[in-house]
Amino acid sequence: MCDMRRFDTTDVFLAVLFICTLIVYTKIDDCVLSRELVSICPTKSQFGKRLKANSLDEIPIDLEYKENSPSDGESRIPMIIHQFWNKNPKHMKTMININSSWKYEVWTSKKISALVHEKFKDIAPFYDGYITQQFREEAIRYMILFEFGGVYADVGWKILLPLDKILKKFACFLTQTWHEESILSFHIPRLTSDSFMGCRKGHPFMRVLIENLPSFYYMPAWAPASTGLYYVTFHYKHYIADNGNVSSEDDNGVHLFPPEYFFRSIANNTLSEMKKKCESQGLSSVQKWACSSIDSKGFNRQATNSPIAIHT
Repeated sequence: MCDMRRFDTTDVFLAVLFICTLIVYTKIDDCVLSRELVSICPTKSQFGKRLKANSLDEIPIDLEYKENSPSDGESRIPMIIHQFWNKNPKHMKTMININSSWKYEVWTSKKISALVHEKFKDIAPFYDGYITQQFREEAIRYMILFEFGGVYADVGWKILLPLDKILKKFACFLTQTWHEESILSFHIPRLTSDSFMGCRKGHPFMRVLIENLPSFYYMPAWAPASTGLYYVTFHYKHYIADNGNVSSEDDNGVHLFPPEYFFRSIANNTLSEMKKKCESQGLSSVQKWACSSIDSKGFNRQATNSPIAIHT
């Protein structure tokens, strides 16, 4: 049974009401929206179609883009790199070597638990109730950036250039996946990435992400929707709409970097799925654009500037 008591926003209420209605009348996959059971519902394809409003727009932006960052001035984002402890830290050394003057914070389970239960007591019951570790790892990064500021990076990221310049221009930044990948793999035109982001301490966008975690707790048991990249994309879209006059360079602004600044190629684990999709019939105009773009540009891309970091 779908418990609607915790929903605060109209958007979330309508999205979940629609899914709950589907459960009652069509019994798709015995969908479960509570943490007591862990059935996955719906598939990411189905969910992407139902929450089409998550997309930032319907036509991908022009990728011919060059970022001009200041070479001097104070950092607007604290020079702290946050990562979760990993026994096989493949690229952790690049974080330290290329940003030698930065503080490097490795978060263990003990430190994370203390932060959640001491600083975010209202969120703690939901955090503890998540059905898998992936939910918790995605939710905690917003709390870390809000409480301390800095840059969060998954351990799969390899830093290629110093991060100093981008921290001098923006008080908060997000990255985004390649448009072709988000269109063909996730069924919406654009997706922000939650694996590499940075913000000043106390940024209101991080507050939005934290405060809405309970409202999305009863979303389908699929982390991208409840805590991950779909979740961030949804709230980024509404944050920008609600703060339309705020520049991305403002203290409360959020800058969205083009894909080529952080992604040199389309993720290997999605290649076969995307190729299969392009060979199928009945593609939408946006999907046809994505397939045409892949045909002309390939899966490996030449960045406008040298990438700041790449995910391997």
